[in-house]
Formats: sequence, C-alpha cells, structure tokens
Amino acid sequence: MAVLIENLSYTYPDGRNAIKNINAHFEKGKIIGLVGSSGCGKSTLMKLLMRWYDPQAGRIIFTGQDSRDIDRQYLQASFAYVPQTAQLFHQSLRENLLLGKSDISDEAIWDLAAKCRLKERLEILPEGLDTIVDGEKDFSAGERQRLELMRALLKKAACYIFDEPTSNLDSLNEAAFLSIVKEECQGMVFLISHRLSTVAFADEVYELTPSQLKRIR
Repeated sequence: MAVLIENLSYTYPDGRNAIKNINAHFEKGKIIGLVGSSGCGKSTLMKLLMRWYDPQAGRIIFTGQDSRDIDRQYLQASFAYVPQTAQLFHQSLRENLLLGKSDISDEAIWDLAAKCRLKERLEILPEGLDTIVDGEKDFSAGERQRLELMRALLKKAACYIFDEPTSNLDSLNEAAFLSIVKEECQGMVFLISHRLSTVAFADEVYELTPSQLKRIR
C-alpha cells in the first residue's frame, strides 16, 4: 500500500479546522513517524486515511485509487489501529485478541505473547486464553497497551497506525514495544507521537501543523 495525499482539508462540524491543504506521499513498507503538538490534527489525518471521515476537499489515493472509490468496509479491514487508550472487551482473552479471526493457532498467540513480554502474565490467568477479562481490573495500562499491540499484529494488516502507543509504558517496555513494531509489522506503519524520541527509529519523520505536513528527517 502506497499513500498519496493531495490538498487534503477537513473541518469539524463545530467549525474547527483540523487540517488544511495537506500534501504528502508515503511509500509502501515504510515506517512513518508523525509528530506535532496536541490538537494539530495527527489523529484526524489518520482517521481520514481509514475513512472514519471523508475530507471536504482534496483526496487520498491508495496505490492509484481514490479512497472514496474503495468500499469503506474493505478499506478499513486493511488497517490495524492501536489507540492511545487501549480497549478490552468483556469477552475471553482469545476473543479480544482475534476479533473473529479463526485461522490463528494458540501457538501463534503464545509466541507473540512472549515477544510482547506478556507470556508469563497471561499464563497465570485462571482459564488461560479462555479467561473472561475485565480490562481495567485485570491488567495495568501498560499491559493493556501491549495486548492492543498483539491484537494489531495478529490481524496481519496492510497498514498499522499506532496513536501515542507508548504513553503508558516505561522506558524499558517502550523500547521493547518499538522493537516489536519494527520487526513484526510487515506493511506500512504510522507512528504518532508528540515526542521525537518515540519516532527515532522511523524511516521518515514528519511534523504536522494544521496547514502543513513537513518532513523533518
């Protein structure tokens, strides 16, 4: 998946200009760091890519095809989105991680849990992968963030979007998290942060303001 953004603008219903006349070209397979101050439009830009919203002006082109000409459900299925605040549902751990996928073995789940430094923690759950979980009660914020990472990686998406993914991790777990992203994500990766240190390993880094997307590295 390659992404071309042309003269993209989006204004919220309350009149706030989120982004205006943004242009960019992202090559297939790259890790893209996206930094900027709070409220500058980083998350909005990603939601436009995923067609949570459609722009009022300009267009987004995926490998030669306008995003609005692609079936919304099909397009969104090609993304794995990891939000800043991790979300777990009141279901079994397996159901939380697979979200309906039936072609992933327990062995693959446990292998990934080990890479994400969660295997020992998950092994003590009373029913293992069949344990019904209550996210905030059963796991710390950092553990929930790493479970979100597992969910994203198990999806094997064409494009991964990580929105402030290390905000709840200490420096050791942040380094491990980012190393896993670099090693395991085979498609395009967008890594959103307000900290340059978080995106230091990205192939390209861009700074976003409401009216400009500028490459800074």
